[in-house]
Amino acid sequence: MENIARHLIVSFHGASQAFRFETLFQADARRCSGWVRDMDDGRLEVLLEGERGSVEGLIAWLHVGPIGQRVLAVEIRPRRTEGLRGFQAGRPAGQLVG
Repeated sequence: MENIARHLIVSFHGASQAFRFETLFQADARRCSGWVRDMDDGRLEVLLEGERGSVEGLIAWLHVGPIGQRVLAVEIRPRRTEGLRGFQAGRPAGQLVG
């Protein structure tokens, strides 16, 4: 089982609270770790870590999004794994993205 990490920026039309909540649910169902947060420009920022199949499955879902949302674009950047545990709304203190 290979673990991978990805940093994503999701552009969409719809309610960010609903998208965040559903992303939390989907990440938990796939046993992915990381976080999701609103960006100042209305996009979502997501950090995912977990088994390759789980992360890729959640990325595929993020390209579609929840019912009532219209995904415009998903930017994906590879990251080094950090051994994250759990998935939460908001970036943990001290978590750097780059």
